[in-house]
Amino acid sequence: MKKILKNGKINPNIISITPMKAIRKKCLECSGGQQKEIKFCNIYDCPLYPYRMGSYPRPEDLSKEFITNTDLLDEDTKRAILENYPLLEDGDGDE
Repeated sequence: MKKILKNGKINPNIISITPMKAIRKKCLECSGGQQKEIKFCNIYDCPLYPYRMGSYPRPEDLSKEFITNTDLLDEDTKRAILENYPLLEDGDGDE
């Protein structure tokens, strides 16, 4: 998609991408170019963390570890999410 300037002309040197693709690209850069590492990211206080998989997250898709460790959610929101959504185990099956 080409970027249209305010004067109505198209600048062939500027290519725009969607916000989700930009976030995904930044996460890929942060993970050293390793697609697999994006999924296993543990930088929970990163504002991009919930969006790293390339889609808008649903509360039930967030891990319990993210919800409890992030500074992006206030305590009331954390409590509401943990009480109202079934969550996957943190990984080892022992809780």
